Formats: sequence, C-alpha cells, structure tokens
Amino acid sequence: MEKSPGKGIRFDAWDAAADTRRPVSPDGMPDLDEFPLVSPDGHQFLATGPDGERHVYSIDGGGTKAVAGLTPHDSVVAWHDGRSVYVTTHRDQNRTIPVSIVDIESGKRTPWKEIRPMVPVDEVGGLRITADGKAYAYNFTYLRSELFVAEGIK
Repeated sequence: MEKSPGKGIRFDAWDAAADTRRPVSPDGMPDLDEFPLVSPDGHQFLATGPDGERHVYSIDGGGTKAVAGLTPHDSVVAWHDGRSVYVTTHRDQNRTIPVSIVDIESGKRTPWKEIRPMVPVDEVGGLRITADGKAYAYNFTYLRSELFVAEGIK
C-alpha cells in the first residue's frame, strides 16, 4: 500500500524475487478501517474503490469488476470461494449476526446462517469465518447491572 500526496492510497503487488512493485489498484483508494480481502487463489482482491463502491481488482493485471448485490449496510467478512463472499448486514439491534453468501457477479444473495450466542447479549460483532466455512468465531458484549434498594436512610 502506498499513499501518494494528494492522490490517496494505492495498492501495489510486490515481487519479492525481483524486489519490484507494480500498481494493482487506481490512486485515490479510500483510507478506510478495512483491508482488502485477497481471494483464496491469491489472484484478486476485493476492496472499496475511489468511487465508494466495492470492486474486485486483479493482482495479475486482468482489470477491475464491480461487485454486484452489496449495499452500504453490508460488511464483507471473507471470501466463500473465488466467486462469492460472506456478508453481514448492519441492523439496529445487533444481537444476532445474519450471514449471507453473495455471488459477486450476479448479486444473488443466499442466506447462510444466523449466528446467535447461547446467552442474551447486547451486541455481536467481529465475525471471522475460516476459508472452508466449517468454523467461525465472533465477539459479543453484554452489560450487567444490579439494583440495590436502600430503605430507612436519613
């Protein structure tokens, strides 16, 4: 990743053997709190582009494709395979995590599972899914409080 003055961020591919870099994204990529998601085959990555939309960029020089079917409320968690990604959608009550698989070319959304902690919680987040989709991990928060009633205090 390189930040050019006045141009924003640009992602580069580095050839360790030749110690050379070449651009794999345009200048002006937004400086977000997200890293590009590299595909399972290592030949492409998904990132938010300069236009604020999500795109798949080729690392091998094959061009850029817009990702279909994602909304501004969606968070891409991981690649499912080379054609689809795991996605969560923000909701006002984040006590569960509904996860879908979205085909990046057609935009077809298929529900995968709804993650529900075994105890009531205030919020669930930080979902990570293994490459084969057989395991996942997440964080949750809950607030606990106690009420004490005092009588006869003067």
